[in-house]
Amino acid sequence: MVICPRSGVPITHTGQHLILDFYGATHLTDVDYIQLACEDASRATGATILGSNFHHFGGDYGVTGVVLLSSSHMSIHTWTEYNLACLDIFVCDGDNPMLAVDILIERFNPTQITQHIMKRGLLEELDIFVK
Repeated sequence: MVICPRSGVPITHTGQHLILDFYGATHLTDVDYIQLACEDASRATGATILGSNFHHFGGDYGVTGVVLLSSSHMSIHTWTEYNLACLDIFVCDGDNPMLAVDILIERFNPTQITQHIMKRGLLEELDIFVK
């Protein structure tokens, strides 16, 4: 068993990685709206925002962006031609990526969602940490 040096709680992995695809999403070209949505969702996970960078490709094209978190990152890329937003939320240190989902659904109003969550840094696979 591995004990987290910060919290003293037993842990099996170092982080959680949530992958979301929003089909039929809205607001896919509004860079300011997207940045605010991603920053609000990042805060909801419990993470501290260190900075962010978002870019609109111009015209009817989409947006790409990243929120740099103290516990990792949140990123987004939108495709207006498919009404698609793909998001990636990776957090550690006890932050919960699932707490971002309701905010993101409210902001982007997708008609269909796929999601996958992965445990990252599985400690039982790291012989050096397991005694």
